[in-house]
Amino acid sequence: MKFFEEGIYISPTSRCNAGCRHCVAQDDQPELSDVKRSEIMDWIDQIAEIGIKSIRFVGGEPFLVLPDLQVYVKRIKELGMESTVVTNASWARTKVNAHKVLETLPDLNNLIISSDRFHLEYIAADTVKNAIEAGLEHKKNVIMNVTYIEKSDIEHMNSLFGAYTDRIFIQVVKTMPFDGPEAEKIVKHCYFQKPTRTPKFCWIGNYFINTNGDVYACCQASQGLETNYLTLGNVNKERLKNLVNKIQKEDVFQFIGNNGPRGIVEVFKESPYRDELMSIEFASGCEVCQQLLNNPEKYDYFVKHI
Repeated sequence: MKFFEEGIYISPTSRCNAGCRHCVAQDDQPELSDVKRSEIMDWIDQIAEIGIKSIRFVGGEPFLVLPDLQVYVKRIKELGMESTVVTNASWARTKVNAHKVLETLPDLNNLIISSDRFHLEYIAADTVKNAIEAGLEHKKNVIMNVTYIEKSDIEHMNSLFGAYTDRIFIQVVKTMPFDGPEAEKIVKHCYFQKPTRTPKFCWIGNYFINTNGDVYACCQASQGLETNYLTLGNVNKERLKNLVNKIQKEDVFQFIGNNGPRGIVEVFKESPYRDELMSIEFASGCEVCQQLLNNPEKYDYFVKHI
């Protein structure tokens, strides 16, 4: 199979000290609290049991639960796995504080800093630079995730952080659609007019566990609440090993793993929905999957025709 199975994402908190306009996390259910430390420690052991070697903490903002993070990354190292934290870098408003925070995480391998036009409305560029410098000094592998709408966004970020390109990896990712007038600027494609332009690569198999213990075959599947496509179950109710074994045997998982979003387009291009879909523009392959498979009627058609 061609799906990517390198790591697993865990969200230890749904809280965030920013409110980025493009972020799906801002719609998190407010009643969800931080995950108990004992639960995540159990999840880490279950992840080790199935042989996954990389655990990435996302949010919310994971550094809001720093004392817990310290325990988690230590345990991950003890189990011979690699740890990553995805952060907005708000904890690095001063150079001194940036170093103090990372000194408490000697076992952390990778630091992924999310910064773009949306994050910069809350977290200043100098704060991000403090986090980068501290990360490098503390021997972390530093990556910057830049979400963009249009080319000018990338150019602006390069003007701010281009000096670091020889020391960190700057990864640019087109934003998913969000509410607001700027969303209209997102470059989209009519994939059903040119199916070969649809991405074949898929992140399925990079599992995601939210604050409630619900497990998904990828991060974007966590938005699929209408049909629960690519939903595995709950790790607090059933062992992760069993959940992963079951989903990997299911037709939908197998099909997307082998064919990616392009395969979904191929299934629907001769369907009764063809005329409707020919004019729809998609920002990415992930949006193809989300829009079609989170629609109960279309999902039922898809399951019957793969």
